Amino acid sequence: MIKHEQSRNYALFQGQWANGLLPHIIFDPDATIKYFSSFEFWETGSSLAADRPSDNDYDRYVYLVRFFSSRDHDEAKIRLDCPFLVQDVLFNALLCQADCDLAEISRIVGKDPTSFEKWAEQTSQAINSKPWDEEHGIYVDFDLVENKQIHVQSAAGLLPLFAGIPDTNRAQRMYSYLNSRSFCGLDEACYALPSYDR
Repeated sequence: MIKHEQSRNYALFQGQWANGLLPHIIFDPDATIKYFSSFEFWETGSSLAADRPSDNDYDRYVYLVRFFSSRDHDEAKIRLDCPFLVQDVLFNALLCQADCDLAEISRIVGKDPTSFEKWAEQTSQAINSKPWDEEHGIYVDFDLVENKQIHVQSAAGLLPLFAGIPDTNRAQRMYSYLNSRSFCGLDEACYALPSYDR
C-alpha cells in the first residue's frame, strides 16, 4: 500500500506545474475512457446519493478543470476572467504558518529570514481584513469575484489561531464561539468539533 501511494505521489510531482503547484489529478492522454462522461462514472455506490455531489456540482468541477486547462494553468490568465476566485482561510493560514516556520529555519541555519517574515506578515494582514466575520467571531472564506464573505462558519475558520494571526481580542471571540452551542460547548456531550456550525 505504501509503495502504491509513493508511486501516486511521484506521478503528481512529475506533473507539477511551472508555478510550483501540484495538480490533484493527472489525466492520461492515452486513456481509452472518457473522464467526463457523467457523474455516474465516478460514483462508487459506497455513500448515499444525498451525500454525493449532484450533476450540477460535477458540471461545475469539470467546467473549472477545463477553464484552468484552457489557460495553461497560468494564474495570471486564470485571474482575468475566472468566475471562481476565493480567498481560502484554511490554505492562507497554513501558508502564513509555513512562512513563519521557514523564517525560523532560516534563523537556525544562519540565513536571512526577512523575505519569509514579510510574506507571513502580508498573508496575516490579508486574513485579518476581508475574511474576518465580525458577527460570528470567526474567519470565513472570501469570494473575490463577488467581493463578499462566504458565510459558512466551519472548523477551517479557526486555523488562523494555529498561525498566530488573530490579536488577543479576536482569539478570545473565536474561543467563545468554539465553546458555544454552535460547535459544542465544553460542558456538552457531543463531538468535540463538528466541521460546520450546527
